[in-house]
Amino acid sequence: MRHPGVRRALVAGASEGVVDRLLFGDRPDPLAAATSLADRIGDDPAVALDAIREALVLPFASLRAGGLVLASSGTEVTHTRSLPLRLGDDAIGEVVVGLRSGDLGLSPADEDVLRIVAPLLAQTLRARAMSRDLRASREAVVTAVEEERRRLRRDLHDGLGPTLSGVAFATDAARNQLWSDPQRADELLVLLRSDTAGAIAEIRRLVDGLRPPALDELGLVGALTQHAASLHSAAGSRLEVDLDLPDALPALSAAIEVATYRIVVEALTNVARHASATRARVALRAGGGELRLAIDDDGDSGTSWVPGVGISSMRERAQQVGGTLTVDHDGDGGRVVAVIPFEDRRLPGGR
Repeated sequence: MRHPGVRRALVAGASEGVVDRLLFGDRPDPLAAATSLADRIGDDPAVALDAIREALVLPFASLRAGGLVLASSGTEVTHTRSLPLRLGDDAIGEVVVGLRSGDLGLSPADEDVLRIVAPLLAQTLRARAMSRDLRASREAVVTAVEEERRRLRRDLHDGLGPTLSGVAFATDAARNQLWSDPQRADELLVLLRSDTAGAIAEIRRLVDGLRPPALDELGLVGALTQHAASLHSAAGSRLEVDLDLPDALPALSAAIEVATYRIVVEALTNVARHASATRARVALRAGGGELRLAIDDDGDSGTSWVPGVGISSMRERAQQVGGTLTVDHDGDGGRVVAVIPFEDRRLPGGR
């Protein structure tokens, strides 16, 4: 026979358990809850939050980053608790959970479960951000391609089209005059020769716009050296350009070569046209999977410096190949810095 005090304690404990279940629901074993969550948290934040609420019997849960709610589950309540989400030293965001009715805080067991799954949630947010960045990057590339196609169509329609139409009409006119007025036919053929030469020049211009031939003929370093030797300032004097270029570069993709070349050309063009500079410097370094490009000048425009179309174009070119571009200017000159990641495709041993 049990002691009356023991009986009262058992009854009280059982009553307390019943009351707890009525007020707060069944609370799972923390280790079992953490194990269940680890198996269910994937790349979808909404699914992850549903799993947390179900495992811990919580009324509300949300993921936030940068002050924005990225996903939520359940009905928001007045009292909440938040847990920061980190990957290494990087703050990814936070998970915010609503407290059960009657609770003043999370139990140690609940906090342990959240701490266990926090790295998984952080990975979910990082994957989400990377997916969003990749989508934005793809959209930027598609936009750039469409803009290039639009430019080509405009150039072909407005430039080369009328020229070739004129060639066709001149050919017909020359044939009509060939026997009745040979001198006039000869004059038309001279004009035809001139128009044909103009059409050839226009085709070369369009081709050069797609990929500068100097890159194929001289390589990136040689093409930059050639361009730097032909620059003149707005006043007509030669712009001295100091080149700090490596003797050889790792194997770069065609897109990175073109982007690097165009950025340097645009930056030096801006210097020559607008900066009142007498000297510029181009430095190029490759290492650690990054191509680092810096263009400095000693010019001072004399007015407040406002980034324009040229700078936007350079920044877009850097972003199209996954890089970044920053621009700075003060009374002592301007500076353009581009950092472009690349995959070193050389074989082991430098081959």
